[in-house]
Amino acid sequence: MIMNITKERANTVGGITTNKGITFVGEKTRIVINDKDGTYKVSKWSNPALKKKSDVPFLRGFVKLYSTLKMGLTTTIGKFSAIFLAIALLSVITGLIRGESMSASQMSLLDTFISITINITIICAMMFYGYNIRPLHGLEHKLISAYKQYKPLTVKNVKSMTKETPYCGGTLLGIIFAMNILISIFNLPVILLWILVPSLGIELFILARGNKWYNKMIFFPGWLIQQITTSDNVSDQTIEKYLVGFKVFVNNELKKNCAQ
Repeated sequence: MIMNITKERANTVGGITTNKGITFVGEKTRIVINDKDGTYKVSKWSNPALKKKSDVPFLRGFVKLYSTLKMGLTTTIGKFSAIFLAIALLSVITGLIRGESMSASQMSLLDTFISITINITIICAMMFYGYNIRPLHGLEHKLISAYKQYKPLTVKNVKSMTKETPYCGGTLLGIIFAMNILISIFNLPVILLWILVPSLGIELFILARGNKWYNKMIFFPGWLIQQITTSDNVSDQTIEKYLVGFKVFVNNELKKNCAQ
């Protein structure tokens, strides 16, 4: 049974799924579990989202976004998105340094570029998960949920967990997608997403975790995305394989927390 763990510490655990396996991160520990044979590699992890400055509403999103990008850059989709967004950002910075004001056509072109990048990233992410790693992505959610609910880490308990969770990056993806639709409807500059996502977007992402009707409404677009990106179709053998490494991860986190 999982003991000596507070709700706050349980909520510091996150994960990311690729076609190679699942990576889990906590306060101080990072573990990469290989899908092929269940082998794992444990290493130290520094989570910038746990620092005090991340507690300031509408500013903490920038820290959390950095933490998410730090993990996301280990995936092909994350690298693809980062390259295109970096090019767009550099074009803006270069213009400001030169003291040049962007013309309406340049701003429109940049807006189009950002919009295409965001939509391609969302579509590619959903297709990638949909065709390759839906079961593993669902298993990632189930393992973390069992941990957060203080359940003994057994195959039965893991299988009983839901595959959808408001903590998933798919929830933020749904919020971004909804924001993008609203910006298009009201004909606002798409570049506003650069400000809205890490500020208002992250606040909505956090708010989606509650049990009130408005929490569930915010979570709904992400829940829909997770119907495509996750699956319950995972075997007992696969769960057992991942439980070996996940238990090592949990024990490392508890030991480190107890030592602090």
